[in-house]
Amino acid sequence: MRRQRMHRKQQSLELSTTERAPQANSPSEAHHPDATSGPVRWNRSFIMHRVFELARFVITGTFAAVLNVLIVMFLTERVGLHYLVSVGVCFVTVTFVSFWMNRSWTFRKRDPGAGGDLARYLCTTFVQMGLSVIALSICVEVLHIPYPIAMLLLSAAFVPVTYLLHRRWSFRLRWFGQHQ
Repeated sequence: MRRQRMHRKQQSLELSTTERAPQANSPSEAHHPDATSGPVRWNRSFIMHRVFELARFVITGTFAAVLNVLIVMFLTERVGLHYLVSVGVCFVTVTFVSFWMNRSWTFRKRDPGAGGDLARYLCTTFVQMGLSVIALSICVEVLHIPYPIAMLLLSAAFVPVTYLLHRRWSFRLRWFGQHQ
């Protein structure tokens, strides 16, 4: 009886029996939660996987943002660089830490192709850096928000977009359980 209820519940959460994910292309993909075959399902496991992935992304982003602010404050306050120059220097450094953490821990991608992932990640990050520098200068120069606070606010504002961009484009992961 209990199995029947669980089976019915699972069937009701199924999106479509016609949506099938491709088979994994490598052994590392076979164990990745996004490399499933069969129907895509909105079951508890799928939802929890995405929630924990998003939590890992936020933790990684928070670590990177705090590291970013600390380095920028050091370069600005101790070394004497202009805060926008410090942001540029820091962005390059923290980007590689962020990439490694997102690829290996957040999205748990272990297959070959890190070079392509890094190239796409850098493109995304440098576009974000340009937008951040413009927004940061407006926050500091026009709105008179202290640059460390403005940096943290802007980092938080970029989270939803960067999560989707990095997941789908930088690391080539699809939302419904498929690698490209």
